[in-house]
Amino acid sequence: MQDPHTGEQPDARSVYLRTMRRLWVVPVSGAALALVFFLIYTAVIVTVRGQRQYETEATYALTFAYNENTQTAYDYYNAATWQGLLFTHPGITETIEAELPEGMTMEEAKADTKADLISDIRFLTVTVTCNTKEKAEGLSKAIRDALVHFGKTAEEFDAITFLSATDPTLVVVQDRSRNAALLGLVLGLLFSALGIWLRETLDDAVYTPEDVRKRYGIPVLFVTAGQGKKPIPAFLQAEGEENKKVLLEKAEGKILLCGLSEKEEAAAEAALSGGRFAAAGKQDLAGETVLLVLFYGSARGTGTEHLLNRIRDLGGTVAGAVLLHADGGFLQHYYREK
Repeated sequence: MQDPHTGEQPDARSVYLRTMRRLWVVPVSGAALALVFFLIYTAVIVTVRGQRQYETEATYALTFAYNENTQTAYDYYNAATWQGLLFTHPGITETIEAELPEGMTMEEAKADTKADLISDIRFLTVTVTCNTKEKAEGLSKAIRDALVHFGKTAEEFDAITFLSATDPTLVVVQDRSRNAALLGLVLGLLFSALGIWLRETLDDAVYTPEDVRKRYGIPVLFVTAGQGKKPIPAFLQAEGEENKKVLLEKAEGKILLCGLSEKEEAAAEAALSGGRFAAAGKQDLAGETVLLVLFYGSARGTGTEHLLNRIRDLGGTVAGAVLLHADGGFLQHYYREK
């Protein structure tokens, strides 16, 4: 990925060191997103009332009548037959519809009901699953009354006997909260790592003298450490003293410090000290020796290029740059200085 200003490849070592300094964000982001996903799953999937399901199961004994024509019992009712029969046979549906819980339709009742045969074809189970205990209990009772009535009136049966029914109980939803948390963790780690890498790769701030030379084509003559930061590498300090001596010998009059703001210029003047360095302010730059003021890690977009062009347009000579408030610890790692 190229530098957005120069079109060159970014300094890989600088990007790497800055990325490593922000690496703590990755596990924190992973843990935070895992927690968020866990809470969302728990709140939306598990605890929302609309997702709750209550189930009750009733068992019936089927006593088939004897068919004189075939000399066998009417025992051809299978599971598939019962699943459709419950909500299609008038002898059953009329009773169910009359006793449906308030607000429930026959379509909903059919969707909430499952009939099956267990042990052998003479035992029928009817499972009812609804979103409230009241509906599950009411629908189960309606079906019970309908089947008992059907057993008394249908010629195929001597009787359909209700045996037992379970109380409506909350269906235990398969808990996937661990999966949700794991997904959040993976996404948090992935996107935070990618975000840090993109941020540092596309960062247009300057962190080293090499950044300034590559981006703006001018040398950094002075580097100062920020307050509370480790001192800058010794060779940069020595170079700064030598550059100061040479610059003062060559330059006539004051050396102007030009930044994007008066505050930056004042900070550079205080850092370099000595009466020969002065903030440029708004004075004419024609024939003047000028130092460009840059702050370590400060992203300026195209502001610095504009300032450089303005200095040159106004007749100033850019001798180099001042890099203020640098992180000495970072520069020590960058230059591998022990």
